[in-house]
Amino acid sequence: MNSFSQRPWPRFAAMIVPVILVILLGIGLGERSIPAPVVHLRIPSTIARAVPSPAPDTWPWPVSGQAAVGVEDIDDLVALHGTQTPVPIASLAKLMTAYIVLVHHPLLSGQPGPEIKVTSADQGDWAEDLATDQSSIPLQRGEELTERQLLDALLVRSANDVAKMLARWTAGSVAAFVHEMNTTAEHLGLHHTHYTSPSGYNPTTVSTASDVLRLVELDMANPTFAAIVDQPEVVLPLIPYPVRNYVKGIGRGGVVGVKSGFTNQAGGCIALALRRPGPLGPVTSLAVVLGQQGYRSLDVAQNIAKTLDAISSSALEKVIVLDKGEVVGYVKVPWRHRTTPVITGSGLTIMRWPTQSIKFEARLQPLSSNQLGLDQVVGDLVVKVDPHRQWVVPLVAAEKISPPSFWWRVWR
Repeated sequence: MNSFSQRPWPRFAAMIVPVILVILLGIGLGERSIPAPVVHLRIPSTIARAVPSPAPDTWPWPVSGQAAVGVEDIDDLVALHGTQTPVPIASLAKLMTAYIVLVHHPLLSGQPGPEIKVTSADQGDWAEDLATDQSSIPLQRGEELTERQLLDALLVRSANDVAKMLARWTAGSVAAFVHEMNTTAEHLGLHHTHYTSPSGYNPTTVSTASDVLRLVELDMANPTFAAIVDQPEVVLPLIPYPVRNYVKGIGRGGVVGVKSGFTNQAGGCIALALRRPGPLGPVTSLAVVLGQQGYRSLDVAQNIAKTLDAISSSALEKVIVLDKGEVVGYVKVPWRHRTTPVITGSGLTIMRWPTQSIKFEARLQPLSSNQLGLDQVVGDLVVKVDPHRQWVVPLVAAEKISPPSFWWRVWR
């Protein structure tokens, strides 16, 4: 044992241990000072497209009045025509009446909803509307109608007395309901809209085509509302025959609603929805036409709206924005002589109105030398068409990037 202890091993250990410590220290220092991998992207800031032919200024707009066109889920406002100043909108006011009722009393499509009893005030409204030749349905005190029946009467028959009955049921009084109509309009950004009744009979209820279009889009997003206005006729209490929808052609030529209105002051007014085949599936276009005067002004308004709807929906185009696996940049790491491609983790194909620009915004995430595996996500590419539509496409490294080698760390 004594002879073993005299061997040179302790002296060798005393020499090698400091070397190992230096190496380990170098590795630690190298690890701490390794620059992070850097992602470089090569994508355009935007993809633009010229206005197609025919351009909106050549469309068959109404000679007088104003109009607006939009496409559901594509662009809530495609084009405007006429000076967008507030004008009487007649029964298009009921679009807000229905909106508020369904906010307070949500109703599943096809369900009758609660029963509401007709009051003496409701019956009095019917008598007044009948005397002044307003659109109405018979209301008798003590009679009970379901919420669905009342909404059918409001939107299909355009019953003014029902508008006031729903207002009392929802807000306690017509005045309180009208106040909520105006506060809701302001909240929704309908800054050129003002209501003085839930029916729109008075010419002091005013709006613009662009404001009405925005409200129609919100209404049509509710499946119950969309189902009600898509009925060519309804059966109502105390009326011995089916009542036809004032919007003509429901169920034909792609027409799926929504609401018409007429008074002498407002003229013919309509909001019309048309569903047609699109490049990626069915699309619903919306058109609002206000202020049509003269013979059969309501028919004129609807014919113009239907033509505008058809033009706007047929102009939609399919755009393959990105293919899956498309190279959009590269990753540069300091311990490799070559770069690693950055590719899209998924593809993206969209529909757009041809005047819309497609914009890109990169969101890269920090990378470290010890977190680089196969299909490593290096960030996202946000694709935007308008404030309401955007998509996120993941960006990944096309190859596995090995971490820095032992000796690279040591000698760095």
